[in-house]
Formats: sequence, C-alpha cells, structure tokens
Amino acid sequence: MTEDSENRRTETWAEPESSGGHRRAIEASEATNYSIFNVAPVGVGLVVDRVFKEVNDCLCSMVGFSENEILGKSARILYPTEEEYDLVCREKFTQIKERCKGMVETRWQRKDGVQINVLLSSVPLIADDTTAGIVFTALDITDRKRTEAALRDSQALLQVAIENLPFDLYTIGADGRYSLQNLACRRHWGNVIGKRPADVAPNAEVQRLWEENNRHALSGETVDTEVRLSYRGRDLVYRNIIAPIRKDTGIDGILGINIDISPRKEAERAQREGEDKYRALADNIPIGIYRSLPRKGASLVSANPAMVTMFGYDIDTPGFDTISVDDLYAKPEDRAVMLETMRSRGAVDNHEVLFKRLDGSTFWGALAARTILGDDGQIQFIDGTIRDITEAKRAQEDLKATLGALQRTLEGTVSAMASMVELRDPYTSGHQRQVAKLASAIAVDMGLSASQVAAVSLAGAVHDVGKIAIPTEILSKPGAISDIEMELIRTHAQAGHDILSTIESPWPIAEIVLQHHERLDGSGYPSGLKGDAIMLQARIMAVADTVEAMVSHRPYRPAPGVDAAIRALLDGSGILFDPEVVTVCIDLLNAGEIRLGD
Repeated sequence: MTEDSENRRTETWAEPESSGGHRRAIEASEATNYSIFNVAPVGVGLVVDRVFKEVNDCLCSMVGFSENEILGKSARILYPTEEEYDLVCREKFTQIKERCKGMVETRWQRKDGVQINVLLSSVPLIADDTTAGIVFTALDITDRKRTEAALRDSQALLQVAIENLPFDLYTIGADGRYSLQNLACRRHWGNVIGKRPADVAPNAEVQRLWEENNRHALSGETVDTEVRLSYRGRDLVYRNIIAPIRKDTGIDGILGINIDISPRKEAERAQREGEDKYRALADNIPIGIYRSLPRKGASLVSANPAMVTMFGYDIDTPGFDTISVDDLYAKPEDRAVMLETMRSRGAVDNHEVLFKRLDGSTFWGALAARTILGDDGQIQFIDGTIRDITEAKRAQEDLKATLGALQRTLEGTVSAMASMVELRDPYTSGHQRQVAKLASAIAVDMGLSASQVAAVSLAGAVHDVGKIAIPTEILSKPGAISDIEMELIRTHAQAGHDILSTIESPWPIAEIVLQHHERLDGSGYPSGLKGDAIMLQARIMAVADTVEAMVSHRPYRPAPGVDAAIRALLDGSGILFDPEVVTVCIDLLNAGEIRLGD
C-alpha cells in the first residue's frame, strides 16, 4: 500500500476522541483487520459504484497493476470486453439480491495483456445496501481451469481409446447387469446394457462358465479363461479376462475383456500341422539331425532316427542319447576344434569329420552346425546335421589315385539346411521412445516444421501399438517363426493404423504408423508403396526404427552396434531408405548427438 492510501485509510477509519481504552481497542481492531486485508493470500478489494476504492497487495500482484493504477478506476479495467464486464456485474448483483452474496467465474486481463481465470466472491459492505460498496475476493483459478480442461481431454481420449479397442470391453455393476460396453462389444453381442449375462450367453454351458467367472471376480480374483462357443454360425474361441472393480467401499462390479483368439488358435493348429510335417520329414530324411550341449563331455539332447542308425545303434534300444558327443568322434581333438570354431564363428558348414560307430568302425561325415543363443547371449545349444560321405570320400580317393595329378574335387554338394530367420523379442516401452527420439532429431535437422516434428515424435512413440493384436506367444518366441506367424506380425502396421485412425488428431499419425515399414523400392509392407508415395515422416520413421533395432540389445542376440547400423543405411540408401534421411541420421550418429541403446 502507498503512504497516501495508508493516511487516507487512517483518516477514514479514525474515531472521535472518547475514552482512551475504547479508542485504542478500536484502533487495534482496525490495525488487525488491515493487516489481514493486506496479507491475505487472495485478492481482496472494495468497489463502490463499480469503482475500486480499496485493493490489497495480492490483487495488485495478480493483475500486474500498482495500487495507484487501480484505485479510483472502473472495475472495467480488468475485463477483456465490455460485454463480459456487464455480464459479470448483472450476475453478481442478481446473486447478491437473492442470497446476499455472489460467486462468479470470469476472466480478467492483466496489465501485460495475459488473460487469467478468476473466481469472484462478493458481499455487500453493509447488508442489504449495495450502494455502500461491494467487498470481493478474487482467486486466480487459471491453473485449475487448465487442469480441468486437460482432465476432460484425457477422459475424452480414454473414452475414444476404449470405444475403439479391437476387442470387447464391458463392465458389470454390483447389480449383476451390464453397465458399459465398447463398440467392438456392441458389434459382437448387440446392445447388452441393462441385461444380465444369462440374457446374452448363447448356451447353458457358456452361461455357467460366465457366471462362475463373475463370482470369482466379485470375490476379488482376476480370472483368465478360454471360452469356446458357436455364435452366428461361427465356431469361436474367446479369451475372457475378468477383474474386480475396487472402490474404497469394496468391490463395486467387474471389468471384462473378450479377445477373439480364433485366428491365433487356427494359426497354432496350422503351426502344429507344420511341425508334425517337419517332424515326419526329420524322422525319415537320410541325414542325421541332432541337438547337443556346447561343452566337452556333454550328451546329445535329441537325434533323429537316421542319426541313431548312422552310428550303429538300434533306434529301439535306449542309450544313444546318454553317450558323450566326444565319443562319436574318431579323434576327440576334432570335437574340441569344432567347439572352438562354433564359439568364434557361430557356425560350420560342410565340415568333414571322421566319426566312430558303436562297433568301433569309422565313417566320414559332412557336418553342418550353428549355435543357438540363450536369453543371456551365451551359447545354449548346437544344432547340426551329419551326412555320411564315406562313399563319396572313397570315390574321391579312388578318382585321385586313378587320375594322379587331378586336384581334389569340391568337398560336398549339399549345403546345410536353411536357418530360420530369428525374429526379435517384443519391443519394450524403451524401443518406441528411442525411435521417437531419433526420428524427431532427424526431422528437426531436416528443417521440418514444428507440426511435422510433433507428428514424427508422436508416431514414433506409438509406432508398434498394432502389436497389441499380435499373440504374445509369437512376439516372444525365441526361435524361428513360420510364414503364418510372419504374416500375423506384418499385420501390426495395419492394426496400429486401424487403432490410431479412430482418434482425432491434427497430425497424420495413423498414416505414418501404417507406412513405417514401406520401402522406396516397393519391397515393404503392408501396401508395397514406392518412392514419394511414402510420406516423408514415414521414411524418417523407417530409418530410425532400423537403426534403433540394430544398436539395441535383444535377448537372443547382442546389439550389432552403431557401425553396423550405419553400414546398413548406406547399403540401403536410395533402395530401401530415403538418401537425405540416411545422410542426416548418419551425421547425427557420428556427431554423438543421439545416444541409443541405453
């Protein structure tokens, strides 16, 4: 407060001389009230005939005006428009007339032009007499309003996400009736709101299972079961997950999810059939197939019938899988050399070894083998094939003796079985973040607009969201995958697009996610787009996704590293990847401005 206003207030509040004690008590009370007025943590003021007569320091600080700039001015000075000012005055005085007090949310405009949200609470200085003045408090609720808006946006986004999930989601209230269902649930089961599970179940067995699961959930358990049923002419398999909805007062209902796993079950059936065919092939092929442990003296883990009979054992006589692999070599040192080669190179191909049968006789075999790594990156198994080349070796030796000066012929004609391509384990919430970070940095260096950079960053953070539709068993499978599984995995780009396209956004996030596996030469998926038909943001994402995958460790292999990633980009530049994007990315990596794989 200024000195003039202090003097003015002292003169205004001064009492005529009376008894000393009474006067001092009044002065003390006034001093106390004034202190409270001035140090109040909210804006406080007095308006007479819409003109400021008193304001405290907090109000001045709130609006950016000094006391001298406010006192004697119309309250209109704080409102952005005349209409808003008049509206607040009418509403405030109407409330005061009806309830002797008024409370209005409005906007004020600070001296610097910034608008703030304010909660005004007003009462007459003298009851039933607004002409004497209005005392008001002003609370800055700008942050609260922003929080409320953000909460509304978050709730709306959550609602959209729930509504457009690719699987059924529903809730059942404490009364046993459906209280919420999303779009997928309505499509599959119709409108079930207000109904009981018994009204919806297609048959008595499903009804019994649902009701049993619901009872467990209402007792506090989370239930995860598979439900088989025939519905609308289709044989379906659903994964039914039910969990209790807990409140402070206890369990208030259940949340349920139905995931149609019929395609997965069909894929598993097809995979089993494929495995059965492979097993039949392995059992009947005239080449030894085996798996062993990678240490000296270890026994075989498995072997096919051709392997057993090749070493002179009877397939119906147990014992072959208990002997040491070292004992199968005519020269034990050859086994040690092979193990060392496997550790250093990871594979051998068409390696000729002299083996020993049960009866002590020997034969030459062409060995092809590769290492299988465990989750710790260490060698867990050695898988291999052995082809008996004794006759071929004898023919070679006979030919060499007959022709004399001829050089040794090529050692073998049949290559080892083709290795199945190992797929990575499911990406962590860290892979997507790293891709988003690198893709954003590339976009910035390429001079993209702030809006385009934001689109790249957001798309990078969710580019693998479509994997929610891929069975976990496939994503986490440590070994080779089938064509059917690959086709399922390749659906994640389209699935991600389908999920994200239901959410309103100013950026083409869904399209970026859809195209992030497309390649310049048309070899990508899902649409085989070429060249400029692929969005620039998606071309950036393709490079960032490739680099991050190569510099990050995976459970089944160590990270190839930055150098390998750079080589891959250079090899694919102009063929798979956008050359400009490649150049910018490599510059960032070489400069050390982006750290990945942490």
